[in-house]
Amino acid sequence: MVLNQYWGYKSSGETYAVQLKNEHVISACGPLHHTEVTTTNLNSWNFNNAPEDAVWIDESQDEFILVEAPYAGDIEKGEAS
Repeated sequence: MVLNQYWGYKSSGETYAVQLKNEHVISACGPLHHTEVTTTNLNSWNFNNAPEDAVWIDESQDEFILVEAPYAGDIEKGEAS
């Protein structure tokens, strides 16, 4: 199962949409403008746009914090076969 979340980079305050699988970031999108960080948008990002961001964020997970979108929790997506 893939889990979508927003993560904030502690040193800059930038927010990224990330997809997690088995506690690893497998894709990411960002940085995002604060007005884009919504529950509605969380499932609509082009997560395949920047694979280098996913690698960087996964390797630097301790430098990020979970960002709660307004009226949001985590959105889980079924894994495609």
